[in-house]
Amino acid sequence: MPEKGDIAMKKSWVIVLVIAIVIVCVGAWFGLNIYAQQKAKKEITAFLRKNNLEKSVTYGSVKAGFLSNSVSVDRVKYMVENNFTGERSGYFTIDRVVFSGSPEGSYCVMEYGIKYFNQNPKLKGLVGKMLFSIDELRLKVEKEDNKKLESKGFMENLRLNMPVIISALGEKKNRPLFKIVDFDSPIDAKVEYGVNFLKRTLKIDEYSIDFENNLKVSYSCKLRNIDFKRLETDVKALRSSGGIVKLSDLLDTLSSVNVQEIKFEVKNRGLVDRVFGFISNETHRKRSDIVNGFVHNLVVEYPGIFRANSEPLRRFLMSRENEVEVELKANSPVSLKELVGELDSMPLYKVIEKDFTISFEN
Repeated sequence: MPEKGDIAMKKSWVIVLVIAIVIVCVGAWFGLNIYAQQKAKKEITAFLRKNNLEKSVTYGSVKAGFLSNSVSVDRVKYMVENNFTGERSGYFTIDRVVFSGSPEGSYCVMEYGIKYFNQNPKLKGLVGKMLFSIDELRLKVEKEDNKKLESKGFMENLRLNMPVIISALGEKKNRPLFKIVDFDSPIDAKVEYGVNFLKRTLKIDEYSIDFENNLKVSYSCKLRNIDFKRLETDVKALRSSGGIVKLSDLLDTLSSVNVQEIKFEVKNRGLVDRVFGFISNETHRKRSDIVNGFVHNLVVEYPGIFRANSEPLRRFLMSRENEVEVELKANSPVSLKELVGELDSMPLYKVIEKDFTISFEN
């Protein structure tokens, strides 16, 4: 029978062994996390170098977990330059950027606390001033074996720094504008699109800007015959050349793209009513008379577009309907190159009449 001293000694050795294992595990945990952070820093450096952003982007601390597939970067600063002149126009500050997933596959990027400061001397009175802030930006990309790509992006609470902007622009000079537009309201944005690399198509399901208490504008389209490999090569060359040397190649690549369908949707959040209320007060005319005269002039000037679509537009402008949707469908495959060539020889409305069937709906 073992004596009490032997039992106590065995227990002591067990406790020491457990403590040693814990220390080793904790040390390994911290070591692996430090390794993960160093690896993340190297990947960030490589990404900035690959995209010619080394001189444009600075950042503070990097946090990465060994078992986590996310990386968090604090205090990011991004200098914005004109690609053609190289002049610095301003910079963004971002409190925190969180990246999860794989850059080569599916990933998600979230940005918090974004602010933009102007450095363009042409905007007198606004140099060094914060022009707007954004609470949050989110981008989610899902990629399938280089065959399909789907992306969703959201912007929440973009707010203009109105006290600074008003003081620079002059409130008295721009008083009518400030009466009509509610600049104190936030702006939200959303984008959803899908790319099929095999079919060479791009479908923008929704691109919307919602200016609360003012107006919401949504856009969608379908494009075909996109050479994605050549486009990627041209974009990389454009970045490396400063935006000048390879611009012609990029435009040539885009020229073969065919436009299938374009849709616009406008929702009145109060701006339309304030616009016609202001005009009515200034001209001492009824809103109905102003709208009827405006729509009549459009029908006379652009009959191919507005003759069959005057009533939906009239109902929207009179606020009998809260929204109007405009749809353009290509009569036959038409490339961007053809559209640009036609715009050189005829006005936009003639190009629309020639190449698209247009319809308005409430």
